[in-house]
Amino acid sequence: MRILLQRVKHATVYVYKNECSKTSSSISKGLVAFIGFQKHDNEETCRWAYSQISTIRVFSDTRGRLKYALHGSEHGLMLIPSVTLSLTPRKHSMNFEDAMDFSTAKKLFSLLCTVCREWLAVKAGTFGSHMEIASLVDGPINVFQSRQESPT
Repeated sequence: MRILLQRVKHATVYVYKNECSKTSSSISKGLVAFIGFQKHDNEETCRWAYSQISTIRVFSDTRGRLKYALHGSEHGLMLIPSVTLSLTPRKHSMNFEDAMDFSTAKKLFSLLCTVCREWLAVKAGTFGSHMEIASLVDGPINVFQSRQESPT
């Protein structure tokens, strides 16, 4: 699994159902997490991802130090499925070799949303849909997390 976290002042995801119809979901201050699933990911990887997303200290105290995490705060989390994070650049194209198949990745994304919703205020994009994400990145604070193997 690969995760790209961005600290934001606010974010909105627009999910397109067809050319004329879209829905939206928003968070105020919080994190946007772009999630890419790889072949070896499983339920345990989703729990690892929750741990990484919820405990990394990316929110500042009054002195500007990164001291607070998402867990235990009032901040929101927006989860966005992003197959391109699982791809490997190859010359002028992308290699899908390590990306998880669609149906399994969709199930794991749903599981990740469920795990995160147990403890956090979560909004999410829709797996397999065209989306637009509008956000105001704060900092900028961007963190990349990667799990190359399944946790044991």
